[in-house]
Amino acid sequence: KEEEKKEAHKAADKEKVDKEKPEKEKVDASKEDTKKEADASDKKEETSKMSARDREAIRKGFFDMKSRAREKEYFDELKKKAKVKIETEILNALSRDKTELFSKVVADVNGESILGIDVLRELNVSKTQDDDAKKNIIERLILYKILDQEAINRGYEDDEGIKSKTKKYMEQQLIEQFKRKAVLPAIKVDEADILGYYKVNQEKYKESDRVSLRMIHLMNEDEAKAIFDDIKKGGDFSYLAREKSVDPSRDKGGDIGWVPTNQISDDINKAIHEAKEGEILGPFPLQGGYAIIEFRGLEKGAYVPLDTVRNEIDMAIGREKFNATLNGYVKRLRETVPIEIDQKELDRMQGR
Repeated sequence: KEEEKKEAHKAADKEKVDKEKPEKEKVDASKEDTKKEADASDKKEETSKMSARDREAIRKGFFDMKSRAREKEYFDELKKKAKVKIETEILNALSRDKTELFSKVVADVNGESILGIDVLRELNVSKTQDDDAKKNIIERLILYKILDQEAINRGYEDDEGIKSKTKKYMEQQLIEQFKRKAVLPAIKVDEADILGYYKVNQEKYKESDRVSLRMIHLMNEDEAKAIFDDIKKGGDFSYLAREKSVDPSRDKGGDIGWVPTNQISDDINKAIHEAKEGEILGPFPLQGGYAIIEFRGLEKGAYVPLDTVRNEIDMAIGREKFNATLNGYVKRLRETVPIEIDQKELDRMQGR
């Protein structure tokens, strides 16, 4: 009987535990749900605090990203359909000084040409001449040409806004064609032109003079004056530079080596050119402090050899002749073609 009582108590305890367990689980689940709800509430609150401008920026970012992806897919498809031939040899040989390649066909896109001058114009904007730059530019120009052709195939040229822009573009292209076919062939730069330009502008191609200097750089004007006086009385420049200067050159006794004069301030430059070798100069205001200078020597700048600047001179003369020839053409045309200017309309457009 005693055993039966114990078993009955155990069964009752187990039943009680089993009844309480779901309640505990409900409580735990309720806590988890509460946490999730709190997190969601926090996110909602953060979103509500986000300004309309921030939300618009995020929306625009996603839109732009998707647009770029679709554009790339569309452009790639157009390029696959197009018949494109690139004259790699001409493209690689292109440079500003090879004017004979300006009118050469660099690429053919469905029967329409991209010329050397078109590539060079883009190269001038990018200020690079390497093969990678040329490759990127020709790829871009090919894409533009394909897009132009696709727009025409779709009849976009009938749109009034596009008609106006196309008209301006065609006018610009006609001007460029005139420059290429009527003006450019008339431009010749010979050796005599280059040599004459070099002689007339020789100072432009002269390297800067250089001076050998030692320097003590101090932050206090009174201290600079006192040390300047000490050196004038026979003090050791190298020792004082090591002990007092705040410039890294102090480890070399103030020696800063040879310095181009175009990198030196006007007041120091003037004093140096009037000084004798070994003379102590200063103190000069310099970088928030004061500098004491020892002038040790002057080396005159040499002239840059003609061969080094030949291409630069060739281009400079070519530009001058091109502009002069073009202006001459325009002047003659203005003399033969009647031009009427509506001054009132011009004044109105200029806000007068």
